Amino acid sequence: MQMEQAAKADVTILDEPTAVSILLLIDKRGEARAFDLRQIAGGYDRMKNLTKRMESIGLLKIRIEEKPRLTYLYSLTPKGKKVAAKLMEIDEIIRSP
Repeated sequence: MQMEQAAKADVTILDEPTAVSILLLIDKRGEARAFDLRQIAGGYDRMKNLTKRMESIGLLKIRIEEKPRLTYLYSLTPKGKKVAAKLMEIDEIIRSP
């Protein structure tokens, strides 16, 4: 039981398969709709759980617009922007010769 808890403690949001793609998409666009993120995450439930988790650790803000129809909009917090910038730096290092 303690081993399982220790293993869970080592898991970060970046271990989630689509977390990086979601962060970078929102950073690029400034704001993204649930529809866009659902396509990246591979389904609504997975996207909702992941974005709620990202919101709880301070990476995302979730805004709801009710008109003309109910729409969830996601944007990065200052902390989320820092993380996205670091991820882009890492990507540049990987792509460089």
